[in-house]
Amino acid sequence: MKSENQQLALIGFTLCAVILLIGILNFINTTMTNIFSRQQELAMLQSIGMTASQSKKMLILEGIYYMIMTFLVFTTVGYAISYFVVNTMVEGSSAYTYHFSFMPFMICFPVLLILACMLPVYMYKIISRGSVVQRLQENE
Repeated sequence: MKSENQQLALIGFTLCAVILLIGILNFINTTMTNIFSRQQELAMLQSIGMTASQSKKMLILEGIYYMIMTFLVFTTVGYAISYFVVNTMVEGSSAYTYHFSFMPFMICFPVLLILACMLPVYMYKIISRGSVVQRLQENE
């Protein structure tokens, strides 16, 4: 019984790690695509007076907003789905019960917060290498 529990726990943790990796890569891809597609818009904002630090702050706040919205959806919808799936799988078994833990959220939240703050700054540095005039003329 104990080895079976350990196997199920290992499968569960592995599945969670894969889903977490997919989610992080999706967040990185979304952020990069968003910033690259708005490259000319950001250059136009700079041409009318927006400073680089204001642009970075705006992009960081957008990243944090995306992260918080993801956490809200995941904690509500994800909790409901996981509760339903686990209870369906262990229906009729008294050996297993559903237990929701906030510890993974507490571990992931700071990591994702750092990612949401650092990735936009890094991407902004990449797209703002040329002058504002060059960036405005790129897509014409």
